[in-house]
Amino acid sequence: MFVRAAPRLLKSPVMRRMLSGKMDKAEEPPSFKTILLVGLVGTAIFVKAVDSLEQNKPKNTYTFSEFDTVMSGLRRRVSIFEQDDLNLRCVQTGVATKKLKFPEDAKVIKPSEAIEFFRNKSDDKYYVLLNDLYEKEGKSYMEKLPTGLSVVLIGKYMKEKCQKGDTVYLLDFPDNIKDAIKFENEVSVIDKVIVPNSEGDGQVSKYFKTVDKVETI
Repeated sequence: MFVRAAPRLLKSPVMRRMLSGKMDKAEEPPSFKTILLVGLVGTAIFVKAVDSLEQNKPKNTYTFSEFDTVMSGLRRRVSIFEQDDLNLRCVQTGVATKKLKFPEDAKVIKPSEAIEFFRNKSDDKYYVLLNDLYEKEGKSYMEKLPTGLSVVLIGKYMKEKCQKGDTVYLLDFPDNIKDAIKFENEVSVIDKVIVPNSEGDGQVSKYFKTVDKVETI
C-alpha cells in the first residue's frame, strides 16, 4: 500500500519543493508535523521494500516445524507397484537357492544384476555415477554405492522387467532395515522374507516377524 502511494506523495507540491530546495522565499518552511510525516512514510516504504526482498530470497534455512513439513511431503511418495500387483519374496544373503523351489514362471532378480544393467545403459542418468565408482573401486564398487541408491536401481529395474501379477524372487535382499523400509515405501510391499537359520534373530528378521512375513530356511 505504501509503495503504491509513494509516487503520489513525491509528486505533491510540498515534496517537490522540499526535494528541489527551490521554495519561494515568501512561503514559510515546512512545519515539524510535515517533516515527521515524510520521515514516517519514508521509513514505511523502506520496511516494505525489505520485506518484499526477504520474501523473494531463496529459503535455505528452516524451523523444526517447517523442516518436518518438508520431510513429510518427501515421504508421501507413490510406490512403483501397488500392494497386490506382485507376489514378491525377498531372499536374504546366505539362503541356499537350491533349497528354494521357484515356480516356472517366476522372475528371479539379483540386486547386482539390476545395478550392472544401469551401469551399462549409457542413456541412464546413473550411468556416469556408477562408472565413476567402478573405475575407482573395481568389482567391489557396489559396496560403495550412496545410501539408498541400490533400492532405487532395483525399483527401476523391476519397473522395466516386471508386470502386474508376476511372482518375483529378489535374491540377496534386504541386508538392513533402512533398505527394507525404503523398498516398501518406494517400490513394492514385500510378501515374504526368506532368511537363513543363522539370521533368524537378525534385525531384518525381527522387523518382518512383527507382521508375520518371515520364513526361515
